[in-house]
Amino acid sequence: MPLNDRQIRNAKPTEAGKKAKLFDGGGLYLEVTPADGKIFRLKYRIDGKEKTLTIGKYPAVSLSEARQAAENARRLLSDGQDPSAAKQQEKEERKAAALNTFEHLSRQWHTDNLCHWKENHTGRIMRYFETDFFPLIEETPIAELRVRDIKAVIDSVAARGVVKTAEKIRPF
Repeated sequence: MPLNDRQIRNAKPTEAGKKAKLFDGGGLYLEVTPADGKIFRLKYRIDGKEKTLTIGKYPAVSLSEARQAAENARRLLSDGQDPSAAKQQEKEERKAAALNTFEHLSRQWHTDNLCHWKENHTGRIMRYFETDFFPLIEETPIAELRVRDIKAVIDSVAARGVVKTAEKIRPF
């Protein structure tokens, strides 16, 4: 019988302090830990091996979202792909994208050049980044930066009254 929200909310671990499993069907189940954590997981087989895919914690992931994620995983399985490997690859891609943002690369550049600059200069450069650049384009991946983004930074500097600096760097 499929799970419902009331069963999930009222689920408790077994008396012996062991994990309890409440099955929804199709390999999807809710694991209730002794610390009263509730985690949706999907049990599946690929290449003759049994594996488990963690979908997410309840209530951050609802029952309907867990069912949808399980359906997506089953679709991957039918195409011959391992859902766990696909999830790991997606995680690595997100991690690589986060390391390729303007803020991360700027901070890395700043750190790499600390040995070449005096202390007051290093502080001034980071203040410029934190004041002018990061509020506008910090999370932007480098490959997605456009002229309009840089122009927005220059206009912001000019609006603050730092006209000489803005005039020096204004290529437009």
